[in-house]
Amino acid sequence: MKEFSRRDFLKLTGASLGAMAFRRFEGILPANRFQFPEGEKLGRVSVFPNYYSTPLKTEPHRASTTIRDLGQDELVIWSHEVVGSANSVSKRWVETPEGYIYYPDLQPVHNFPNIPLTALPEGKPGFWAEVTVPYVDLIIANPPARSGWYKTSLAQGFVPRL
Repeated sequence: MKEFSRRDFLKLTGASLGAMAFRRFEGILPANRFQFPEGEKLGRVSVFPNYYSTPLKTEPHRASTTIRDLGQDELVIWSHEVVGSANSVSKRWVETPEGYIYYPDLQPVHNFPNIPLTALPEGKPGFWAEVTVPYVDLIIANPPARSGWYKTSLAQGFVPRL
């Protein structure tokens, strides 16, 4: 068997990385990742990262039966707010078609998709933009991650989203 030198390894690595540059990366992310529920107002589960989920209840108080747990970034249709028993600091609950969720665990969001821009406006270094969908995935354009929050999120296996 021929010896595989360091030089051969570097040539093969360079050729492999060069070939990957021409590959289209379709199909890597799920096709339905940005299909949001239909509703005038939506709620995004935004619990503290150490808890990972919040319960969906049959009635607006913490002693009621849990229907299921909603995970971080899960979206629900926001019917209206109701007054229930105090969970810790708030008596506000959100009624959904499936049940009730403690208000502080939800972030109110809307889904108004915009037509994506293909280029930045000419003659300007950048611009302000408003995110009008419930969330977007963050992608690092110039790795490695430098933000402490972003590094921690990646280390814990979270998908960083805005």
